[in-house]
Amino acid sequence: MCIDGIYQSGAAYCIHNPSTGRELELPHQVARAETPQRVAVVGAGPAGLEAARVLAERGHDVQLFEAADKVGGQLLLASLAPRRRDLRGIIDWRADELARLGVPISLNTYVEALPAQSWDVVIVATGGTPAALRIPGADLVLDTWDVLSGARRPSGRIMVYDDHGGTQALDAVEALVANGATVELVTPERGISPDVGGITAAGYFHELASTATPSRSSAGCAR
Repeated sequence: MCIDGIYQSGAAYCIHNPSTGRELELPHQVARAETPQRVAVVGAGPAGLEAARVLAERGHDVQLFEAADKVGGQLLLASLAPRRRDLRGIIDWRADELARLGVPISLNTYVEALPAQSWDVVIVATGGTPAALRIPGADLVLDTWDVLSGARRPSGRIMVYDDHGGTQALDAVEALVANGATVELVTPERGISPDVGGITAAGYFHELASTATPSRSSAGCAR
């Protein structure tokens, strides 16, 4: 990912350490705050974990709330794909750091409101959920969350439509093929997964070449 970033953005930024390549604007050493505050962070995905970690390093009194039974959010879901399992290290390191810093994490806690008098700052890092389709036949549509989590593993002939261009569709295709499905990948782009760097994409394409035949025809221009 770091090397692919050179070709996509002109710099080798690190998905694990946001300071890498940005040291002049975002130093590695976290400065202590002059006035510690009580901070609630809602959502323990990668953004919430990092916010809680940096706040605690600065000396603030932080508590993290998460609706699920474990931390990690969508990054935890993405790491279920065998090719992206190393993403789990981003979660594990931050969880270990929060334990070292003594930040309490409240799991299985769906936050609807927090007493204003209890907190100086509330940070909302709850991410998003897949949008429901409002089209005929939407009852037949699954999203990548269903496939990657294993909640749904359909078989037979399946079309995967990718108008995002990232790794999500490729991960879903691999999971479906591993389950015995016959998959056709359809995209409105001129190529497959244009936002996936060449180094990363090569592994996907090599693996899928003998099991799935992506369609190279355009499915439309609108996103």
